[in-house]
Amino acid sequence: MGIPRADAASLNVEAPVPVAEGWTRAVGHYDSGGDEPTFQAVARCPANPGEAHVLYSIVHLAPAAGVLWLDLPGSPQRLVPDDVPCETAELTLEMLVATRVVATAVLPQHEAMAHVPPAALEPPAPQAPTAPNRLRLNGQKYASPVGRRTEAGVALSLDSHVSIQLNYARTAQVPMMPYANDNGILARLRFGF
Repeated sequence: MGIPRADAASLNVEAPVPVAEGWTRAVGHYDSGGDEPTFQAVARCPANPGEAHVLYSIVHLAPAAGVLWLDLPGSPQRLVPDDVPCETAELTLEMLVATRVVATAVLPQHEAMAHVPPAALEPPAPQAPTAPNRLRLNGQKYASPVGRRTEAGVALSLDSHVSIQLNYARTAQVPMMPYANDNGILARLRFGF
């Protein structure tokens, strides 16, 4: 495990702006010095700066560009929840690497903004879509009071809601007729909603 390089880390955050009903977003830029960071929003009371209240937040990252989007519930004027004991808490965003705080940035508060900057409304960087695995092996076991059945076979996904399954089924049940058994091939067409 490497030791975080605190001197290489940097973090800054713009003023938060409303982006949806009950949600506020702040755009920031970071450099973690090559380490994989995590982020947390913290409220601290000026009278007791050692006491930190970690706030509920959602952070989206675009690591290649060093950009982050911090989403907090509330309005830009009211981001501190009621359970924080002081009224004038300072909001900071902390960047952690291996559970160690390597950089902090104060969120500018109580700023009247005439317009929402375009960077705040940009969606997070899209994740590279993974190609769906259309053909896969599957297996299932069923148990009932009459006996057990085991199935193994292949499934072909036509799309995210429809698949075709072709399984070989084997039962532990004694056959009803001496010349027949309940083992065989089962075909299914499965629909999902």
